[in-house]
Amino acid sequence: MRAAIIIFFMIVPPLALAQTPSIHSDVVFTNPHCSTKRYLVETTDRTADVMTGPTGGYYCSSADFLNWHFETSDLGKTIDKMIGERKISRVALSDYYYSEKSFVDWLCSRSFTDEATIRVYYQHTTDERGHLAADFAQSMASCRKRVEFFAVGCDVFAENNKCNGGNVNILHSKVIEFELDNGVSVAVFGSGNLNKALYANIEDWVILASRDKAGFSFRYNCLFRTLDEVTGLRYAPIAFFSTTYRRCTSSWDGGELDAAPGVRFGILPADSDWFRSKLTKQIAQAAEIMISAQFLSDPAVVAALEASTSRIRVVLDDDFYWTLETKTPTGVVSLEDTTALEPLLRRPNVEVRYVMTNHHNLSGPGNTNHLRLIILRGQEASGNSVFTGSAHLRKGSLDQNIEMQLILDEPHLFERYVKFFEDLYERASTPARMPILDIPAR
Repeated sequence: MRAAIIIFFMIVPPLALAQTPSIHSDVVFTNPHCSTKRYLVETTDRTADVMTGPTGGYYCSSADFLNWHFETSDLGKTIDKMIGERKISRVALSDYYYSEKSFVDWLCSRSFTDEATIRVYYQHTTDERGHLAADFAQSMASCRKRVEFFAVGCDVFAENNKCNGGNVNILHSKVIEFELDNGVSVAVFGSGNLNKALYANIEDWVILASRDKAGFSFRYNCLFRTLDEVTGLRYAPIAFFSTTYRRCTSSWDGGELDAAPGVRFGILPADSDWFRSKLTKQIAQAAEIMISAQFLSDPAVVAALEASTSRIRVVLDDDFYWTLETKTPTGVVSLEDTTALEPLLRRPNVEVRYVMTNHHNLSGPGNTNHLRLIILRGQEASGNSVFTGSAHLRKGSLDQNIEMQLILDEPHLFERYVKFFEDLYERASTPARMPILDIPAR
């Protein structure tokens, strides 16, 4: 198994307020290096060189992760470092898919206070797609006596005609919160679910820890408090969600308060306009733009990118490439997704590359480029920002889903993201180096 996760650790200086303690900030990238799957035939690429594809080592199968366990992963070890010797008094989780049992094994083996609680918020569903896997739920339920599960959101894929029209769609925020017995709060914000995303996909995870109960932890606690209010409401109006969230954060200017030095939150759909406005404004001012995303079709974001004359580099999953080439939906990418993005990719200032993943899901578990990442290098260093989070860069995701978005301005975090993107870009393939046929080994 050659899966690799890149991790960077840093300590961010305290806020200017004297009573505010130091805040620790980490970023962890799931960045697999796999080797067990290759294409069935050698193909001649557009440069007349023979290639055996895929390149970059992103085509993963189960054999690449036989020895993977959350406890020994860099993300698991980073959270353990943040928690230290303290006991956990409360855990709250919000995610779209739960299935990785080794995460439960790791969590249940941590040290808890006697009155500790675990609250799991998951996507309500009316079919058998299994947002909360049975063995995950059973293991979690036996972990602590006070474990509660809350179904949230409308199942847009099964009830599309009822979910839209002003109602909140899916619960898609990916947040793990740990409250410790000494008042420290540790939180993880990611692009990935608690499933194969932890090891097979290309993902990013931001981890913050602070004693500041009135600071960044208050904001994401408002997410969980709002989820409590909409639990059991199959069709929760966006206006109700936003009003409930605003009531919790009534003393703050929604989304504008720094969660930590150089870190700002937006909880969607309440902060959708704020997040989109910040993103499009900074795109217009950026000297260089780096994007890696599973989807990129929000009209306002795409329009801002098309208006830019700066260098733009884009890394997409190769199912985007095959959908473009064959005019047939491939993997999770639809024709609508490519139609929205194709004019941008043809612009002379745009360079696109593709990571060749196991979007076929052959030999399990399958994997993909699951990022929602836009890195903006400003004209000055003060204009550098990273936009990331749980929301796909689609209009419906930004406007109707329950999501957690982050804007990262902290210089060290920015440079680590740039370094990660450069590695991703180097390992990705140009259109000229893509195989002629999408025929994976079986």
